Amino acid sequence: MENYRQFFYEFMMTYRLFLNETNALLAQYDLHRAQWAIMDILEYSQSATLVEISKHQRVEKPTVTRTINRLEEMEFVEHIPGKDKREKRMQLTAKGKKVFAEVRSKLDQMEVKYLEGLSEEDVLSGLRILGEIRENLNKGKDV
Repeated sequence: MENYRQFFYEFMMTYRLFLNETNALLAQYDLHRAQWAIMDILEYSQSATLVEISKHQRVEKPTVTRTINRLEEMEFVEHIPGKDKREKRMQLTAKGKKVFAEVRSKLDQMEVKYLEGLSEEDVLSGLRILGEIRENLNKGKDV
């Protein structure tokens, strides 16, 4: 098998395994990956509009709206006033922040475990390689 094929095969198999483990953890909190991704964005940025979230995730706004609505039902996110009354700015609630911290702590433990045997240099090389691949994928696209 060509090296590039083997690389992407290994990448996809690793990603699938990682996603399955992550989803199993998130399921304990009645969350799925898309919901977690939005919570992560809101934790990092403190607040964001639906448009900002959809651009960051590269998904359509109606998809984000459905996911946000479910997170609101779960009382993990809330609407806050924005500059424009038409924009829907969201932030994590106290409950959402608590759940985020619990899940993030468990994910950190999992991720550290998955990197066992790799040096800091190995991890930095992996980050560099994945960053370059992402840049190649983004070439010519409105990012």
